[in-house]
Amino acid sequence: VATLPDHPTIPSPLDHFGTIAGAPGVMHRTTELYDYYRTLAAATPRVRVETIGRSEEGREILLVIVADEQTMQRLDHYKAQLSRLADPRTVPESELDAVIADAKPIYMLNGGLHSPEMGSPEMLTELVYRLAVSDEPEVARIRNEVITIINPVSEPDGRDRQVDWYYRY
Repeated sequence: VATLPDHPTIPSPLDHFGTIAGAPGVMHRTTELYDYYRTLAAATPRVRVETIGRSEEGREILLVIVADEQTMQRLDHYKAQLSRLADPRTVPESELDAVIADAKPIYMLNGGLHSPEMGSPEMLTELVYRLAVSDEPEVARIRNEVITIINPVSEPDGRDRQVDWYYRY
């Protein structure tokens, strides 16, 4: 993490926010974080943003999905395969190996589960960027073989109140 990949058309957190992710004295409200993810999704087919619900105070709760372009085009297929594997009794034994070989694992990250957990929502902006643009072989392998799903702020009401408190005091 000593260096950040540079991409000519996809903005890094530094490009978007003007500071590196996790810069001292800088915290972002959920709307600012979500705007960055939507900017990434508009810039690359490797990132998708989906609203999965609303908080008690009406704030969005997002999922950010990252994978290679071919996987992103077939997300419904992979979802169906994993759904079949959720109850292996529904998959005939003769098909099981083929379904397992075809399915892609999902790696789920949850950020900001508790409002005082300030670092993960900031750090996840850089992780998503790295997963989307890095040419490093190990990152490309993750992007090609795994579907990464990230909930960057699990509790957006508390996050925004914590950011307000942080800047006030």
